[in-house]
Amino acid sequence: MDKCPEDGFLLPEQTKDFISRSLRGQQVEVNDQEINVIETPQVDEPITVQILTLGGSVCQVKTNKKHSIITLKEEIEKYMDIPVGKQSLFFRNTELENYNNGMSRRVGDFGIQDNDKIYLSILMKEIDVGDNINAVKVRLQWNWVNSRDFLDGIVYVLDGNNNITARLDYDNNVSPLCGESIFHKGDDIDNDRKLGCQIIGMNLENIPMSVQTIVFTLSSYRASSLSSFKNPRVHIEEETRGQPLAGCDTDAIKSQAIIVCAFRRSQQGWRIIQINRESSGNAQNDSALITSIIDVVRNL
Repeated sequence: MDKCPEDGFLLPEQTKDFISRSLRGQQVEVNDQEINVIETPQVDEPITVQILTLGGSVCQVKTNKKHSIITLKEEIEKYMDIPVGKQSLFFRNTELENYNNGMSRRVGDFGIQDNDKIYLSILMKEIDVGDNINAVKVRLQWNWVNSRDFLDGIVYVLDGNNNITARLDYDNNVSPLCGESIFHKGDDIDNDRKLGCQIIGMNLENIPMSVQTIVFTLSSYRASSLSSFKNPRVHIEEETRGQPLAGCDTDAIKSQAIIVCAFRRSQQGWRIIQINRESSGNAQNDSALITSIIDVVRNL
């Protein structure tokens, strides 16, 4: 990467190549001495945006249309204690990417105005095709306090239009769509530790390409809410080697159910996204839970 001698901007090789190819076929050799870098004008305008997590938290963050997306993420980290590297931001269903063709993206590039809403996904883990991770085990866990009680781990499979195409639980452990690429293994109960767990196994390579999102939930079986259970949580590991991939705890829950996390297909492979969104509904009547899931997935 060279520096433009007049303006002092770093000039990537791909930028020089692009300019050369854009001269409508003229046989001109472009070099550093002949280039003046022209940037899109950015309005110096302070704005305040609302940052909404998938779990329902809201935070107001001050920024500027001239600020880079990375700078905005740094401000969010100050307010919400979420590391920059774990943030994925979405505005009107468009991801706010840090760079485009090697150039830093700015807040003003996306048409963001004062008081606009930006949705924040918390990235737990990215699994790339080249990572050689296929067999994955998802452990949805909880502890009971007094008498033994159960939670239901329910899995919802959605296509690219956010339609639910499969549902797996302890009774329906496989689906015609996914076969054994996603399968519910049932309960794993440790009475001595008062520990309950439902396990879901996945073979990522075999999941049909029509599947865009896989959502994992916990809901009460008998109790009116999850508040009588300690620390509902998820642990995700690579099954063959037992390698931990991701995990998160949930906050105190007063609702019947919680949408814990999701696997979301990406160009590189899969993203594991933390959600922690409370909801009504359980295995016996999950219509309200389905409504909450679709609302969340629209903003992934």
